[in-house]
Amino acid sequence: MNLSWLKRFANKRPDVEPGQRSVPDEGMGAAIGRLAGFYDYAVPDFPPECLEVLEPLSIFNPDVAQALSIWVTLGNTGHEVEVDGRNPEAVLSRLNELAGSVYRTGGGVDGLVNHFLRQIPLMGALSAEWVIAERIQEGVVDVAVVPVKSIRFRREDGAWMPYQFTGRFGESAFVALNPLTYSYGPMQTLDGRPYGIPPWLSTLKNIEAQLDWLKNLYHIGKKMGLIGFVDVSLELPQQKPSESDAAFQARLSKRLKDYAAAYSANLSQGVAVHYKDQEAKHNAVSPGAAAGAKQIWQLNEEQICSGLDIPPSMMGRSYSTTETYAEVDYDRLCTKLMVALRMIKRFIEKGYELDLALRGIDADVTVTFNQTRGFKEKEKADADGARIDNVIAKRDAGFIDDDEAARELGYQEATGERIEARGSRSEEIPFLSSFLAPRSSFLTRRFGFDRRLGKYVHLPERVEIWFSGGTGHMLDTCHNGVKGFDNRHYPPGGYLPLGRKKIGLPRARFAQSAKEKRVQNYVEALRSVLAPAEEAAVRASVEAATKDYGDEAEFAAAVYRTFSDALVKAISPRADQVSDSYVANAWEAYRHEDTGFLQAEIGGRRSEVGGQKRLGIDLNLVDANALRYLGSIDRHYFGKGNYLSDHPRVGKSFVNWLEQEYLDKGLNIKDPETIREFEKRFSGLVSETSWQKVNQLVDTTMARIQNMGQTLKLYETGFKRFRIVGPRGGPICDYCAAMVGRVFDVERAATRLSSIVGAGFEKVSDLPPFLPNEYTVEEVRKMSDEELEDAGFESPPYHPECRHRKAAEE
Repeated sequence: MNLSWLKRFANKRPDVEPGQRSVPDEGMGAAIGRLAGFYDYAVPDFPPECLEVLEPLSIFNPDVAQALSIWVTLGNTGHEVEVDGRNPEAVLSRLNELAGSVYRTGGGVDGLVNHFLRQIPLMGALSAEWVIAERIQEGVVDVAVVPVKSIRFRREDGAWMPYQFTGRFGESAFVALNPLTYSYGPMQTLDGRPYGIPPWLSTLKNIEAQLDWLKNLYHIGKKMGLIGFVDVSLELPQQKPSESDAAFQARLSKRLKDYAAAYSANLSQGVAVHYKDQEAKHNAVSPGAAAGAKQIWQLNEEQICSGLDIPPSMMGRSYSTTETYAEVDYDRLCTKLMVALRMIKRFIEKGYELDLALRGIDADVTVTFNQTRGFKEKEKADADGARIDNVIAKRDAGFIDDDEAARELGYQEATGERIEARGSRSEEIPFLSSFLAPRSSFLTRRFGFDRRLGKYVHLPERVEIWFSGGTGHMLDTCHNGVKGFDNRHYPPGGYLPLGRKKIGLPRARFAQSAKEKRVQNYVEALRSVLAPAEEAAVRASVEAATKDYGDEAEFAAAVYRTFSDALVKAISPRADQVSDSYVANAWEAYRHEDTGFLQAEIGGRRSEVGGQKRLGIDLNLVDANALRYLGSIDRHYFGKGNYLSDHPRVGKSFVNWLEQEYLDKGLNIKDPETIREFEKRFSGLVSETSWQKVNQLVDTTMARIQNMGQTLKLYETGFKRFRIVGPRGGPICDYCAAMVGRVFDVERAATRLSSIVGAGFEKVSDLPPFLPNEYTVEEVRKMSDEELEDAGFESPPYHPECRHRKAAEE
């Protein structure tokens, strides 16, 4: 959602005031007709008193109460939030504060959604206001639900403006509501009219008839325990000699009334006691007459369901409804619920973005409600599963290839990779970044609202693939590298435009592993520290770009040198603190807590029992050296700025880009408009490249920590050999495939590790070489396990972002 309505106020401060414009509901108040200025406002298209009637019906009428319960139960499916901004982690932190602080009396954001799902069908509109803090810079502090019945509209400058009727006299009778903070979302309106029409108004007449019939049934049930009546015959007494006719008639009437009262009291208890001079018999009502009453009741109940627009089958009435028809009813109701959810979505997005804007956080927020559960979901899932199994069986039999199988299942291609942000993963293609056009420095993250925790939490990213645009050539990439790339498809002197397409098999979302979450959190923490330094370096570079240079090479070298020096100078010491903290936490997890890989498969059985513990290596010393070694690597790259400033590949790509900029713009680069464009494009390139390098370096660090920790744990528990296992999901490169299944010696790996970390790290050349730098894929395939071990390649990572790990073998 984009706050275009807020950007129109960019030249002046938005008219946002502290506190709440709406006032608490104080009841009916004085007669509306006596209020000054009442007739300046549009009259609702229905009697406002009807809303007063609907509210108690939602509590006391079983049909209306059940209909609302259905709306809330089926409608609130939970929601996700997608954040598009420079620092999504900061946005997540703020949104969690907001989710817990607003609408506290109703259970926070989740309770607010429930309230709106009651308000919209009952009142015909969503009506609520975001409450601003006393200090506007502190953003939103609460949500005030404004009664729909109190809203009046007044036409001002050709537009309907919302006011709240307070029930008071004089000028305070109506309070103008601020459109920036207040929202009125009608579900349905008449042409040219602003008021939402309550969809359940049409049920009032039938509910009134139902209430009258219930009173009659109560009366009948009280009079007759059984459907029918009792006839009692009494002997006629003799008239007394001195008794007049009038007195005789009065005595007879009183006698009948006394007997009637006695019989009523006795029959209500199921007992009848009388003398032999009395005869009592029961006369039943015709069954046909009772059936006719039932049919009339059912017709009226169906009319109520029609007015509530809830299928009778959803309210527990069968009425001979078939299963197919019930499925149609359910799908129709779910479609209607999505209309209300879209209104709620817009309200939440408006409040979240308003809060972030007032706090100076530049981010866009998109709210997405989860899909409702399908009717006969298990049967549909089983059918989909059978269809997928059938396609896979054809693929396995060789009748179709992977891509054909994916297309049969409705997907573009069969292979793809997880991406972590909007930026491309061009660092996996070493020479690609120099051709990339600058992209936005915004990052995209998805968070789901956890009802149990009452806050937003990270969600896994979607599976997507990068493809070339315009050349028709698909980049055949893997998670860690490149295979089969033909650089002849690069446009001469330009860049390769990229796009994204969702691909893969139906289970396109993978649950994040603990490692992926740890990487993601580490990256976000680093980006929040490094971003200010990068911005300062870009400003210094722009200033350097306005000076005079002899040619494009001199220009590019000077600007990049200025950028590097400024970046190193501006980086905060907190970068080292972040690195030390995350490296130490990861080492603790992989070195001491991770034990699942110790399940060795021996003789067809799995065992967690190792051999005799070894004493040849001082593990305490190796632990300390390893932690210092790993921390020094990340301090070198992030704390000293070498992830961008002293990186040959990055430096070359920056210089190539700067040279091209100089050739394209020439001396006009001093023009203010050109300078602004240059700053925007260069800032995008820096942010894009930074994101790629930080992700790559952090991912590689986590791979080192995981495999070092596994090596020492295998050695400590007495295992002799370990097997290389590959990634759990996604495609892998040819180097990765060549190493999966290799078996190496534990003691030899631990001894080599002890030597490496003991020597320490001061410069990049102290790191063990990566496998692709020493051998071709064909050479690796031909090498035995012993030859690879002799060459020092028994332990991952074998290349940047390598996802290989170890599993105990014996």
